[in-house]
Amino acid sequence: MCHKTIETFADAAVQLRTANTSAENAEEEFRANHHNHLADLSSHIDQMTSVREGLKNGLVEFIENTGQRTQQFDSHGLGADLRLRVSEWNSCDSAIVDDGAVTRLQELMKANKEGVVGLLDENTEQLLKVENFCGDTSYKFSLGFTEVHDNLAQFPEHLRDRLDQDLQSYQPTGQTPQRQNFTLPSVLARTDSHRSLLARFRASQQIRSLEEVSLTPLPDSNSSFGDSPLTKADHEISDLDVFCSDQANKENRVNTSGLVS
Repeated sequence: MCHKTIETFADAAVQLRTANTSAENAEEEFRANHHNHLADLSSHIDQMTSVREGLKNGLVEFIENTGQRTQQFDSHGLGADLRLRVSEWNSCDSAIVDDGAVTRLQELMKANKEGVVGLLDENTEQLLKVENFCGDTSYKFSLGFTEVHDNLAQFPEHLRDRLDQDLQSYQPTGQTPQRQNFTLPSVLARTDSHRSLLARFRASQQIRSLEEVSLTPLPDSNSSFGDSPLTKADHEISDLDVFCSDQANKENRVNTSGLVS
């Protein structure tokens, strides 16, 4: 019993080591696969970061160009002409001063400023969405790795509990299994034509009838019962004829029954 138990525990230990090896291989494969996904995600994040930097540089350049053009507009372009006219109009009679030009200029500058600020806000919103997406993806991957690590850590305990439930100690019954002998047929079934089977059957019946005749005891010659020797011989011949006719009738009945069956 102890030997059986030791063998059972040894097999269970081998299965446990095999399960640990399989779990470690699965964990390494899982990490390798997700490492590739993380590498792809990191490259995608780098690309998005480069796109963000490009957009940021483009916006800075756009703002600088807008400021320069605004300064040129204010100093050398239409703005300078408008200011000059405004000064001329202010120096002239107030009745001929066109206050609407200054208002339109202010509205134009305000609209330009709102357009630039709106573009900056839209780009900032897109960048924030990209950062939130990357952060959520990294958090989900970290949760997945944590769950896998916990499951792999609990796997040996679950396997040990399962083995403890399934494996039971051997309890002898006190009965030795007896040997069983199975006999096989020494002669296989033979098939032949109907004529051959009938001839073989009749030959066997004739041999059996002759054996029965040979084993039949003859009547005692001394017990004449007052009969003469000639009459006793005649009686013996007649008895033999009757016996032969009975055997022939029996053979015919047997042959007929064999044909019917």
